[in-house]
Amino acid sequence: MLKAHDRQTPLVLKLDDPNYLPQILIKARMGAKLSQKELADLSGLTEEQICSYEAKNYHTASVLDLFAVIDALDLKIKTCEFLVPLDTLRRESPPGFLTPAG
Repeated sequence: MLKAHDRQTPLVLKLDDPNYLPQILIKARMGAKLSQKELADLSGLTEEQICSYEAKNYHTASVLDLFAVIDALDLKIKTCEFLVPLDTLRRESPPGFLTPAG
């Protein structure tokens, strides 16, 4: 639940796991006091798309649609680190994973 926040100070939402990105997007929209319709207008998407994406935690959104929402919300990423666990990195594709023809 978002509490009252000074609009002059950026709202800082921490993301430690990429699986929580959908909640960040939803909280950012709510923090900006934007309706789903307003976000749709700003992002170039439809209100139905935004409603569906939020209901499904953005699991059905394309990467391009995610970037459109991030851009519309004017989100800035301050720090980002990617940790590659070289000792446990999977060397084969998981079952059912499509690989490019070689």
